[in-house]
Amino acid sequence: MRPSVDGEVLELVDELRTSDFATAILTNGTDEVPYELHSQGIAPHFDHIFNSAEIGVAKPEPEVFDFVLRVLDLPADSVFFADDSASKLTGAHTRGIHTHHFRDIAGLRRALRDVNVI
Repeated sequence: MRPSVDGEVLELVDELRTSDFATAILTNGTDEVPYELHSQGIAPHFDHIFNSAEIGVAKPEPEVFDFVLRVLDLPADSVFFADDSASKLTGAHTRGIHTHHFRDIAGLRRALRDVNVI
């Protein structure tokens, strides 16, 4: 299955990047993810791409979020994580990361406003 992203989400990602926020993807994917993200033009919108196939642990395990926090060298409370699967949020939440169950762009924007990102 080829990855796809809502154009409004990419616009928001670009908006965040122009406001000096780092953006990242954390995916439970295969070794094909980098190729897929580049071939669809998604990868250039993000500063970092984290793939569980390369990390060796997957969402929702807290250890995958520990890994991302170490690489980004950021405290958990300065990170915002959204996923379209509520079950994938648990590990991030236990680490103190701001989480959001993504359903639509309006809800995502509201959640980002709630934590003073936008």
